[in-house]
Amino acid sequence: MSLLTPDETLRQTRELWRTCFSDSEAFMDLYFSRKYTAESNVFITRGDQVVAALQAFVYPMNFYGTVVRAGYLSGVAVHPDHRGKGLASRLIDEANRRLHRAGAVMSWVIPAEEGLYDFYERHGGYQTAAYRMDVRPDDETEPPAADCIVEEPDDEAGEIYVCYRDIRRRTDLALCHSRESFYTALADWRLGGHLFCTVRRRSRLTGMCFARKDKDGTARIYEILARDDQSLDALVHHVRQTYADAPLYAKLSVGGNTIGAEPYAMARVLDAQRFLRAVLHANPTLTVDVGVGADRVLPDNNAYYHLADGRLSLTDVRPATLTTSGGLARMFLAAQAVQLKLMMDD
Repeated sequence: MSLLTPDETLRQTRELWRTCFSDSEAFMDLYFSRKYTAESNVFITRGDQVVAALQAFVYPMNFYGTVVRAGYLSGVAVHPDHRGKGLASRLIDEANRRLHRAGAVMSWVIPAEEGLYDFYERHGGYQTAAYRMDVRPDDETEPPAADCIVEEPDDEAGEIYVCYRDIRRRTDLALCHSRESFYTALADWRLGGHLFCTVRRRSRLTGMCFARKDKDGTARIYEILARDDQSLDALVHHVRQTYADAPLYAKLSVGGNTIGAEPYAMARVLDAQRFLRAVLHANPTLTVDVGVGADRVLPDNNAYYHLADGRLSLTDVRPATLTTSGGLARMFLAAQAVQLKLMMDD
């Protein structure tokens, strides 16, 4: 049990972040004032020093026609002097136990570099379950509709979040941000000097777009939401005009079986029965037998499951398909366009 005060824990966790990552002081000011909470922080001390930490957040996620809780791990950090001792595994395991107790059905992590995909599979049981790729928007054939007005607002007007929420909650397999989480991601985007624009039709806010010019000289749209095609076209036109000297692509979520798809986020199931019941909610005719094993963190997931006639049941019969908690997430998600946007990772 730590004897550090919450303020001292925050200070030391931030110092650990500074040691392990290359983020700016401005980003850390934003993250530790608006994202970090004492409840989200999972940490390990040696003496009176925080030597390993991560933050575990819970988001609502549209999931096969229903809404579930999904966990997300951020800022996994171990001090260089304490690496190779299993501390990262301990952090991840404890974070997932906490997320499970908080009602999360699954847990997500976005590896910061390619070499970490294997790390999270070995140290958290995660498997790649979300993919994305660059897609070039269609070339313009007509100018934007006359009633579409694109703006670049510099505030956090409430109507912006309302528009985001109304559009995003209609998208299946999409993680959704709270008001505070959304505006924190927006503040981070603006901190980088990137483009954020909105569009109005007849005075009503009908869409928004997050875009930037990357180091490779390519302009990319990282998130674009619109209530109608005219608003979508107006946003793309504005981005194209803003970055007229660069080729334009959109970073889209795609299924992993799409040609050109790149691994993005990894997932593992925290509550197999609730996860599978949610799958059945949208696929009542699905018939499948699957076994889950090797989950030492949440051993209640280890069982044989029979899905048929819209019902989930446990069985003693060993099925032909055996997998892990990460493999179960991959089985039902990897082929879909899972939307994990504005996670402050790009």
